[in-house]
Amino acid sequence: MPLDETCTIKRDKVFADFHRSVGLKPFGPDFLDSLAAVMKHSACLDEAVWAWVRWRSWGNSSVHCVDHWNPRQARFLKQLDCIVDISSLRAGLSFEDLTKMTGAEREAERSSPLVDRLKSQFSRAFAAVEARGNIRFDGQKIAALVEPAEPKAKKVAGSSNFSGDKAFMEWWKVAGSSNFQMYQTAWKQWIAARKVARNAYRTYLESATSGSRIIIDVKSSNRKPNNNNNRDGSTEDDKEVVVVQEALSRYGDVTEKTAGELIKDCRTLKPDCTAGEIVAAIHQKAASINRNTRTPIGMLRSEVPAVVKTAKPIPKKETEQERREREMRVVLAEPETFDPETVEYAKNYLAGKGT
Repeated sequence: MPLDETCTIKRDKVFADFHRSVGLKPFGPDFLDSLAAVMKHSACLDEAVWAWVRWRSWGNSSVHCVDHWNPRQARFLKQLDCIVDISSLRAGLSFEDLTKMTGAEREAERSSPLVDRLKSQFSRAFAAVEARGNIRFDGQKIAALVEPAEPKAKKVAGSSNFSGDKAFMEWWKVAGSSNFQMYQTAWKQWIAARKVARNAYRTYLESATSGSRIIIDVKSSNRKPNNNNNRDGSTEDDKEVVVVQEALSRYGDVTEKTAGELIKDCRTLKPDCTAGEIVAAIHQKAASINRNTRTPIGMLRSEVPAVVKTAKPIPKKETEQERREREMRVVLAEPETFDPETVEYAKNYLAGKGT
């Protein structure tokens, strides 16, 4: 519909005031056409979103994305409106069709299955455009920035679980190998020390709750444990908990109790499984963790037992003696392919082993 003279003057004033306030030069006649081309045809959704923001803000002489150039009639637009506009343009609608869309029609489109399906894609695109400093969110209002803002540096919280960041750990292993090795050693020592303390505390509590007096025997406290294979006082079960907890801790904060419960669940389904098999299953299942995984540890806790149940046992590592015996048997199985001295040596070697 053609604009009357009064309306044209008002729009020109809004246009001039806007450009004067933000410092933008007046747009050329092809400004909207170029934005339309990007929104319709760009394979990069980030660029299509950035074009939409400029169309709905600067194209309406506004800092924020709105549906009309007149401030008295304008309604602020949100990310859902961007999905409606871009998907409609790509379906064949024109700029004129979109500007004529009533509030009820737009609300119906915002609630459509197509818009719901595209939410996550457009949300990531808006986040990317914001990260490079082209837009700013004022609540739910979307503002186009004339001068790109400095990207905000990503802050790392003091309590950040960096050990669960696989990419960082791999980078640190190469970039600071000596410090990485020192950290790994200190971590294992801390886990072992905590186990010793926990066992001592358990003994203390048992004595304290039994009603008997706790007598501290200085001499006996200096005695070495009878079991030479467990010098730190920990049991084989404790060591397995440490191994499984360390594997889980790469993907989030985890307690000893959680690691112990995972071992118990795995052995309920497969009684003879080893800690090594559980660790292998943890890393195998962790490969499927992505940004949509809300609780990685919870996912591993519930799904690893099933992986352990169906996994093949880890082959036992061959000892040096077993390897030598295998090689000697190969010689005797095909004596014609070896010289007589080698064949004789193989016979004597296996005879000496009682084979």
